[in-house]
Amino acid sequence: MGPSYKTYNELRTKKNIHWKTIQFAVTKKDRDILRKHPKLTDYRIIHKEGSHVGNVNIIHDTIILQTWNNPPRIIEIRDPLLVEVFKNFFDILWSVAKPE
Repeated sequence: MGPSYKTYNELRTKKNIHWKTIQFAVTKKDRDILRKHPKLTDYRIIHKEGSHVGNVNIIHDTIILQTWNNPPRIIEIRDPLLVEVFKNFFDILWSVAKPE
């Protein structure tokens, strides 16, 4: 998940932000982070080889595209129609992903 994740996760825990995510590769460290706050984290796995340096978040009416590189990059899109498109993609992936 990258070095910036620690700061993000501290903020997420403090603000009680629930995270529903699909992971494509999970290291032991990632798994420990995901399991640390089970009430704040709901995740599934789709195993895929390759580079995993970013993700997509959908929060209410906002899409956040981000990388965990240093420095992190973030693109925020506020558009209800695009949010609906991304939610549809997420729901399809969620239905084929496996709980761990």
